[in-house]
Amino acid sequence: IRDRSGTAITEARDIAAAAGVDDTIVFGVADIASWRPRSRYDLVVCTFALPARGMGRSRMLETAAAAVAPGGTILLTEFDASLRRDMPEKYLVSVEELERHLGGFRIDQAGVKRARVRHGYEERMLPAANVVATRRTDLRGRF
Repeated sequence: IRDRSGTAITEARDIAAAAGVDDTIVFGVADIASWRPRSRYDLVVCTFALPARGMGRSRMLETAAAAVAPGGTILLTEFDASLRRDMPEKYLVSVEELERHLGGFRIDQAGVKRARVRHGYEERMLPAANVVATRRTDLRGRF
């Protein structure tokens, strides 16, 4: 697990330890804007980490997708475009935008869901574009 927040990694380690799976997970702190995967992973999760719309966003989505092993899963969750009245549009995404970066994947779930978002001491439920996809194991066949 990589995250640029040491606090998030500490929480993830505690949860993994409580579940008895902490010895099967690699934890680390990294910024996806500069991180380059050294291998491929069974699960890549990118939640509320994308920069404003532009080249950097596309590069980060491509990096996250490239880090998924064949048969592995990617989960992308970002603030949905329906929040444009409350947030600058350049920080919002649509489900379709996320899906465009997942060539070679089977889309398992896609849609807008309400996500619990904490910012400091405040917690809100906000709409989030959410995509779960599996990297195909044989690009010539169905799966």
